[in-house]
Amino acid sequence: MDLAKRDKDIQHLQNIVKEKERFLYDNHKALSRSQKDNPFLKDVVDQYNMYFSELSQQNQAQYKALKTLADYITQLILDPATDADMIRQCKQDLEMMQEEINYLKGNSACSRGFKGATPL
Repeated sequence: MDLAKRDKDIQHLQNIVKEKERFLYDNHKALSRSQKDNPFLKDVVDQYNMYFSELSQQNQAQYKALKTLADYITQLILDPATDADMIRQCKQDLEMMQEEINYLKGNSACSRGFKGATPL
């Protein structure tokens, strides 16, 4: 039961993060349009761009680390010396990592259309 509650709490927190990111994204778009009429908003838009650039770099680092771990775990699975219990655990870990990789791909700054973001 504790594990189910923890998973529910994690999902809830992920939803809150998504809502905040959506809020920032919407504000960024609105300010980008308004900056043409109000030159004082340029600094705010520049700060948003810096934030999203840093976020993109963090996502890229996480993506790279997860891919490296996934490759290592795949090698463990393929190793004939690995026992059945370890293979089962490795496959579970690999599934969790793939979910996180897919999440990072779907929520990257590039996939949201930010200028200067590098695709994963």
